[in-house]
Amino acid sequence: MRSSIGQLRAGEAAVGGYVDFADLARDGLRGLLPGTTTPDESAEAAAEHVLVGFAEAGR
Repeated sequence: MRSSIGQLRAGEAAVGGYVDFADLARDGLRGLLPGTTTPDESAEAAAEHVLVGFAEAGR
């Protein structure tokens, strides 16, 4: 079984280069969130909210 870093690197190789982790995470969250948002909040807004939280926690 590959590590998460190994999977990330394999994905980078598949697309032909560097992939920004935040972009990758945002795309993954968009796929997971559509059924969990309210009519007033899009999956895009919810994904951005999660990523901002991670960024603030990492300070």
